[in-house]
Amino acid sequence: MSIPLTHKHSCRTIGKQEAEADSAKAAKLCRIFLFLFLSLMLLKLNVSRVDAAGPDPFQVKAAFVYNFLKFVSWPPEALPPEASKITLCILGDDSLGAAIESLSGKTISGKALSVKRIKRREDASECEIIYLCKSESRHMKEILQNVKSGVLTIGDMRNFASSGGMINFVMINNRVSFEINPDAAATGRIRISSQLLRLAKIVRDDDR
Repeated sequence: MSIPLTHKHSCRTIGKQEAEADSAKAAKLCRIFLFLFLSLMLLKLNVSRVDAAGPDPFQVKAAFVYNFLKFVSWPPEALPPEASKITLCILGDDSLGAAIESLSGKTISGKALSVKRIKRREDASECEIIYLCKSESRHMKEILQNVKSGVLTIGDMRNFASSGGMINFVMINNRVSFEINPDAAATGRIRISSQLLRLAKIVRDDDR
C-alpha cells in the first residue's frame, strides 16, 4: 500500500515541528534550571543588595563566573590533576568588589579557587582564569593576543568575544547575559561544555 506524497510530506513536517518544539522546551528548561541554580548561588554568596529590579548585577556576574568554571576544562599542562588550587586573576580596576572576593575559597572540581587582583598583564603568568575589566578596554586586543594557551578569558566589554575573548558579559533587556566565542576557546585549548554553550549567544572570531 502506497502513502500519498502529500501525506508523507505532512508527516515529515509534523515530525520536524515536534522535534523543534521539544528542542525549544529543553532549552527553556535549561534556562529555568540555570536561573534556579544561580538564585541558590546568590543566596550562598550572601547577597544583601536586592532592589525592585532584582539582584545586584555585580553579584549576579560573580555567581555567573563561579558557575562558568564548573562547565570548563583546562588542558593538563595548564592545570595538572594534582594541583590544589585554581587562580582567578582580576586585571584592571574592577567594580565587582566584594562580590568577586566572596568566591575565594570555594571549590571547583576539588580545587580551591583563589581570587587575585593584578595591575599588569605581566603578572598573569600564574593565572588559570583572567577576568578583564573595562578599564583595560583600550589594550584589550593586545592583552588577548598575549594570553598564553590554557587560560580562560572572561570580559565585560564591547567586542570582547569577537576580538578573541572566550566569555563576555552583555546586557540583554536589562538582564545580565553572556556570549561565548568557541573559536577562541579552541585556540586556547579551553574546553567549554555544550551545556553552557547552549545557554550563550555564540560569537565567532570573524563577527567584527
